[in-house]
Amino acid sequence: RGAGVFWFDSAGKASCLSTNQGLAYNYILSLHLDREGSLWVGTDGGGLNRVKRQIFEVLEASRGLVVQSVCEDSQGALWVGYNGGGVDRWRLGVLNRFDPSLGVINLPVRAVFADRAQRVWAGTWGAGVFQIQDGQFLRPAGAERIYPVVLAIHEDRRGRLWFGTQRGLACAENGDWKVFTTRQGLSADEVLAIADDPEGNLWIGTREGGLNRLRDGQFCFGLAGVAAAG
Repeated sequence: RGAGVFWFDSAGKASCLSTNQGLAYNYILSLHLDREGSLWVGTDGGGLNRVKRQIFEVLEASRGLVVQSVCEDSQGALWVGYNGGGVDRWRLGVLNRFDPSLGVINLPVRAVFADRAQRVWAGTWGAGVFQIQDGQFLRPAGAERIYPVVLAIHEDRRGRLWFGTQRGLACAENGDWKVFTTRQGLSADEVLAIADDPEGNLWIGTREGGLNRLRDGQFCFGLAGVAAAG
């Protein structure tokens, strides 16, 4: 009778959907909920309306900023790295901002990663890689080997940390850092993406060098590398 649609949630709370929320007409004759969760509303003169839950929303603190990297830690918090500098931690509606106190204005954070040991890493453009501890950006021992640009961070199934840089692929394990470049068979030194698979292959995406596979210490790339992986 002209009151629109009332939607009850699992807690019994009702929300009213009417022309104030975009419904074409408030007199309702028929309703249908489809498999995707959309509510179809047949109105008395306003045609067929579809009510669809909003899928995307903008985190207000990030509005207008360039988000370069996002990851989730074991506590369900989201870590967000910005091209304009700094890292945010967002959990349960509370946002904390962390800025590298390096005397560098707007130092871009190109990669942020939370590993299984609860350490959070930030790879930057211009100052290498850091761990974020107690609100501070700290440089791990040995990390000066991958200075100054870190573009990707990944932890494989063995717990080894891999870093993609402009100067090759780096691996950190038990405090030991190794760097692989074209001298060791990598197709290009600038590494943009890293992933591993259940068979023990490490996959490396490079700029202008295609896709590489690292297995048993050997690199192969291009179609041959993909074919060898099966």
